[in-house]
Amino acid sequence: MEIPVLTRFINGLKLFFESKRLRWLFAIFTLLFREIGKAFPDLASGLITIFGGIFPTFFLVTAFMCLIGLQRFVASDESYSRSFIYTIIWMIISIMIY
Repeated sequence: MEIPVLTRFINGLKLFFESKRLRWLFAIFTLLFREIGKAFPDLASGLITIFGGIFPTFFLVTAFMCLIGLQRFVASDESYSRSFIYTIIWMIISIMIY
């Protein structure tokens, strides 16, 4: 018997671990956060706040903007530099919301 949600999750994990780059990044960040947490607990709690709160807020806000049809204010199709500026602006807005 197949459970659709579980099957899709497992297929996603298989796809994730097939990529050398994703496995490497996962290993590096896992080791990095573990060592930072041991050496500098206060810095680790700050990093957890940033990655656990601000980034999800950023993605929630930008996803909402795209859902209501304002994706031109989230990323530019023409310029990477303009997209980078939009990312910084939305990150600041996400920090204020968080």
